[in-house]
Amino acid sequence: IERRLDDMNALVNEMLETARLDEGITRLERQPQSLRAIIAASTSALQPQLTGGHHLDVRLPSAAVMVNVDSGRIETIMRNLLDNAVKFSPYGGEISCHTTTSHGMAHISVIDHGLGFPPEQIDRLFTRFSRLVTPENSHISGTGLGLYLSRELARLHGGDITARSTPGGGASFTLTVPIWAPENVS
Repeated sequence: IERRLDDMNALVNEMLETARLDEGITRLERQPQSLRAIIAASTSALQPQLTGGHHLDVRLPSAAVMVNVDSGRIETIMRNLLDNAVKFSPYGGEISCHTTTSHGMAHISVIDHGLGFPPEQIDRLFTRFSRLVTPENSHISGTGLGLYLSRELARLHGGDITARSTPGGGASFTLTVPIWAPENVS
């Protein structure tokens, strides 16, 4: 019952957030944040969903990475990506969350070895209420809002989400956000 209530609450929140995006009234509460803390909170929230067949591998850069973001919204994105990795890996397997940096951007990749999807349908993944339903995943629930909402929130932060996959070979989603570089004031 508690899981169903959480699912319903998440759906209502996704619908409200989508409506705010559509109205152009989404406001970000940006603050310098440790990416390590955001990822730790997101992966910790995923733990109850992991079955005995799933293994979560989290790798963070050795140096601290600071980002100027709305941490709640970045956690929402990360939870959506991680939740999808678990849902679309119904037989278990490793789920990786790796963070790298380059050219002033932090790249957080969530990789699974699950069902995957046809590469030619990647653009459909990020449209509102769109789901790529196949015989292999038709039993998996979802609204088709999570990836749409996640990409829009990433873009509001000056970043994006990209995806790669092959059917039966898993999927990789990468969130990019700018690294915070405070201006030197003399």
